Amino acid sequence: MKKNVLTLVSILLIATFALAACGAPATPAPDQPAAPADPASPAEPAAPAPVEVTEVTFWHAYGTGSAEETTL
Repeated sequence: MKKNVLTLVSILLIATFALAACGAPATPAPDQPAAPADPASPAEPAAPAPVEVTEVTFWHAYGTGSAEETTL
């Protein structure tokens, strides 16, 4: 009996997750105003955002020339 209940609960959870993933996207929060649509003005291209360079340091003992170093 317990195995049947556990199987049923598992199937229901999987179905719930699958249906939730197929749901509509969330709406914006009320404090974020929606952009007004003005069809009379032409759309201006957005300026590209500046690229910020970030240095990452690994603190592991990878050997110089090893496969791990090549992959990273």
